[in-house]
Amino acid sequence: MSRSAALCFDDTLPSTRELRFASTEDVSALRTHLCCLSARLLFLLAHGLLVVSIAASLETIEAGHANWWLIFLPVWIGNAFCLLLLTFSWCASCPYIKRCLAERTPRLNNHPSILTEILPEIVLTIPGLTFVVLAICAEHSFCAYLMSVQQGQPQSTTSCAVLFSMIALLAVCQGALFRDNSVLWLSLGIGLFVSTIAFAVCEGDCPAPGKAVVVMPFWLSVLFLLLASVWRMRSYAHVLQQDELMLLRVEAVLLALLALCLLSVLAKTWQAKLGQAEVDGCFTGAILCMLAFPRGQLCVWEAKRGQLVDRTFWQQAVTPPLASLEVMEETGPTPTVLGATDSEVLPELPPGGTLACADELATSTGLVLSALTALVTAEPRAGEEELHHDRIISCRFLLSMFALDSLSWATGKIFQYEALLMAEELGWCYLLISFVTTTAEIVVEFIASALTPLIHARVEGRRSSRSLACLATKAYAGSNLIALVVYPALGAMIHLAGMKDTVMVCILVVVRTLQYSFCNQVGDQALEMSRPYWLRSFRGTWLCLLGRCPGLLGLRREASPESVSYYVTLLRFAIMFALGSAYVVVHKNDMLRCWATRWSLAALCLIVNAATSLILLRMSAECNSFNFLHHRLILNTRPQMSSNAMYVALLLGNSRGPPPPQALSRGIVDAAEVDIGGESQGLAEVVIAFGAPPQALDALQSLGPGIGSWVLCQTAEAALATRARSSLKVRRCQSGLLQVSDRCCS
Repeated sequence: MSRSAALCFDDTLPSTRELRFASTEDVSALRTHLCCLSARLLFLLAHGLLVVSIAASLETIEAGHANWWLIFLPVWIGNAFCLLLLTFSWCASCPYIKRCLAERTPRLNNHPSILTEILPEIVLTIPGLTFVVLAICAEHSFCAYLMSVQQGQPQSTTSCAVLFSMIALLAVCQGALFRDNSVLWLSLGIGLFVSTIAFAVCEGDCPAPGKAVVVMPFWLSVLFLLLASVWRMRSYAHVLQQDELMLLRVEAVLLALLALCLLSVLAKTWQAKLGQAEVDGCFTGAILCMLAFPRGQLCVWEAKRGQLVDRTFWQQAVTPPLASLEVMEETGPTPTVLGATDSEVLPELPPGGTLACADELATSTGLVLSALTALVTAEPRAGEEELHHDRIISCRFLLSMFALDSLSWATGKIFQYEALLMAEELGWCYLLISFVTTTAEIVVEFIASALTPLIHARVEGRRSSRSLACLATKAYAGSNLIALVVYPALGAMIHLAGMKDTVMVCILVVVRTLQYSFCNQVGDQALEMSRPYWLRSFRGTWLCLLGRCPGLLGLRREASPESVSYYVTLLRFAIMFALGSAYVVVHKNDMLRCWATRWSLAALCLIVNAATSLILLRMSAECNSFNFLHHRLILNTRPQMSSNAMYVALLLGNSRGPPPPQALSRGIVDAAEVDIGGESQGLAEVVIAFGAPPQALDALQSLGPGIGSWVLCQTAEAALATRARSSLKVRRCQSGLLQVSDRCCS
């Protein structure tokens, strides 16, 4: 035993040195992560103790003898240790990094990778340090403001509001850009930002309900965290171990208790009985401190066992579905379908093709399209009116979407200006309120833009130009319907019921920010995401300014990316200028200057926006055959042809998940490489049913001489259009039916 112990402490033996180094490696591999985690938990613990300190000093605060610098002592100590931990995290894992460099590998055993885990975490401590430094500055400024108020010489709250707003923006950016704890960062960042706005608005002698508005965002944030915790626990119950599940339940219970305590504090603040909230405040701070322990243990387990999302992926990879084990009976060649899922059934084209659907759309919504595209419209080339009829309807639909966005923008600005006028009447600083509302709008738009892909995945599923256009239409329709219901009710409460106070101004600002900045921005971002798709829709058309007026041929331009962008900007500017000028005339005119005229104009705009958006929504739902929305490719090796020959059919209409137009060329080559082993020069013939959009022909011609020389068309019009667009030879199909792997396309 003694010899064995001596051997363990003998540094001259190689095995002993390796054992010691392995132990150091195991410890130092997670040091950076643990330091960052400890800094976060210490930050939470310090602010929980701050709440306890404030609650315990409520009597002294009401008497006007409180020492705010001493009350904030837990924060000063906690923030200082956070800075030390974040700084130490830069070199905490140096032994493990040196070992990896010596072994020339980014990872040892099951420890974190220095390239994808440790170094990114070290880099991300720089924003963390910025966050803590801003928190120290903001809390120092806030403490100085509280001391000045107690001494009877209140300072301005501008510096506090700006610093806390910057902290909130950093938290929101963290939650929007990174997946880890995104709900926590987003909810607390938004809550802090709204609370900061309420605090800046309620400066000075403010009634009790106004002070309660400062606490309400934090209660809503805790409630949202509780819902997210329950959802997370239920979603990952199949991969959670028993100890993790127990701690998640404890965390959910603590969050529920925290929400109840904050609700009690909120109620007493609303009733002007904040001095009686001492016990509730102490419980709130104690629960905040207790939350740090289960959350810290859960984070440590996730670091060692893997994140829950990764565990779910591993479980699915280890346990494949039963369907993948079934042996499929070989019945012949199976077509490769691009832009469709395995569960989709390829429908037959309806009689009349896309022209019938376009005619139906033009009949049912022609008035709306004509009104919204009266300034800028799309026209076909001379002699191609019938061939490009559905394409023109598609282009006008897109232009109508941009016009609707401009109408919604004008309405949102009207109600923002009404909120600023009300705030000015209540004696608030106009510049400060304008700055706060504009900043809030920018933040919410950023969040909406970041969440648009997730919203699209939940609402529409597979990404395509049609699904993006449908999402934009739904976002505009939902935003306008909310505005039509909420704003008239708020106007009646403010001007008819006489409730023109701080609370109503805050409600109007928050509703306007969420309704316009979030909902409309989702639609704008969806249109922006579909830009590569719908730019192709304008190819082969003419853009006309004042297109309904004859004789203005000098204002016609052939559609191109530059001209489309120019004409869309001109359309937006004209609509915004017209509505803005109408509102200014009403506001400045002595005979029309009353609030009823302004709100009547705004209500009229709301009705027009809601009706237009609903009509466009019905238009996008009833027809699936816009050229810019649908393309389906079916490739299959024909049995009677050689092994390197390919049979291609391009079908239009009634498909739900197509590839974008610019992917046609790449899709054909990829499918050819899959089916014939890389010999993409074996495309024998191309079958085009009911003609093809110009971008499809361009994509086919871009493949070069390897493509077959014949293009088969069913109708004379399609043959004429194909011959006019391309240099390929044309053969008209007399039978009307083309057999493609036991499927018919008419």
